[in-house]
Amino acid sequence: MFMFNTATTIPINMPVIPRELIVPIEQVSALERVPLYKEDGSIIDINWYRMYKANKDLTKWIIKHCPVECSQIEYIVSDYSLLLHKDSGRSGAINYIIDAGGDNIRTEFVADNETDILTKKVFNQYEWHYLNVSCLHRVVGDLVRPRYLLSLTPTNCVTYKFDWKNNKHLTIEES
Repeated sequence: MFMFNTATTIPINMPVIPRELIVPIEQVSALERVPLYKEDGSIIDINWYRMYKANKDLTKWIIKHCPVECSQIEYIVSDYSLLLHKDSGRSGAINYIIDAGGDNIRTEFVADNETDILTKKVFNQYEWHYLNVSCLHRVVGDLVRPRYLLSLTPTNCVTYKFDWKNNKHLTIEES
C-alpha cells in the first residue's frame, strides 16, 4: 500500500468518476450525516465540516476501480479552510476534489514544529490523490463556496481505538 517517511501526497491512477454517480452538493445533505469521530470513539460536533456516506451506485463504482480495499467512502463538505491538524481515525486518505471551493486552494503539510512547510499542493478537480494524513496538514486559501470532495479511507490506514467495524457510520454498505 502507500507508505511515507515524510509528509507527502502522491497521485492515484484511477478514472474520473462519471458525473451521474456524484450527488450534487445541494442534495448531499439529504444523505445520512456521518459523525466526526475521535480515535477513542467520542464525537466532535461541528456544523461547518460535514461528512456523508457515499451513495450506493458510487460506492459500487469505487470498489470496482480502487486499487485498495477501503473501509469508508464519504462525501466531505467544508465551509471554511481547515486549521492545522492530523486526521482522527486514519493515517491515509484517498481524495477526489469535486469542487475546491475557490481558486488556488492548497493543502500544506507542516513539520512537527508547526512552522516549517514540508510540502504544499493545489489539487486539481476530478483527480485522485493519496495523502499522508497522519502528518500535520491544513487547507489554505479563501473559500468562496463550500469545498466538496470525496474521501476514501483504505482499510489498512484505519487507526481507531474502538470497535469501528461494527459501527454503521464507519463501514461500507455495498448492497
